[in-house]
This record gives sequence, structure tokens and C-alpha cells, in this order.
Amino acid sequence: MPFTPSERSTRARRAAHAKWALTADRAAGTEAKRRAFLARFDREVDKVDPEGKLPPDVRARMALSALRSYMSGLALKRMRGRSAEKTKAVKSSGSTPEEMVQDGD
Repeated sequence: MPFTPSERSTRARRAAHAKWALTADRAAGTEAKRRAFLARFDREVDKVDPEGKLPPDVRARMALSALRSYMSGLALKRMRGRSAEKTKAVKSSGSTPEEMVQDGD
């Protein structure tokens, strides 16, 4: 039987707590994943500088820009999702946005 979203969330939360209950150094517990995540942006720079001729500080700045671009894209998706949720709530309530604001006062 498939789990409901609430059950999946609770199971994931339980698993996370179990993991951290056995991990004394949290930074060390996530280090491999963080390195793998950040390596992705180094690979983006490798596309522009495949021979590694650029100085390390320039490559680091380019990788940081790639990371910031990625995070900005996530923020944009989050904003669009929230906007869609708000639109859905307005449509399902049958009220106009102006009426919803007045009801909140």
C-alpha cells in the first residue's frame, strides 16, 4: 500500500533523526555530499576551460557564479510555485484577491 505524503514525510524525518543520532560530527557526516554537489559547478567551469589554463582564482569565481546561478534558478521555481498556490487558493475560494485582503482585516 503506498504511503500518503504525510506518512512519507514522517518516515523521512524519522530516518534523518536516526542518522543524526548516530553522527557526532554533522559537518563530517555531510562532507562527501557537499563536495559532490560543489564539484558539479567545477565541471561547469571545465566546459569553458577544458585545459585548465585559467588561474585557480578565476576558476573559483566562475564556479561560484555557476552556483549562484543554480540557486537563483531554485529561488525562481519556488516563487513560481508559491504564486501558483496562491492563484489556486483564490480560484478555489471563489473570492477575488481584493475580497480576500478585506476579509483578512
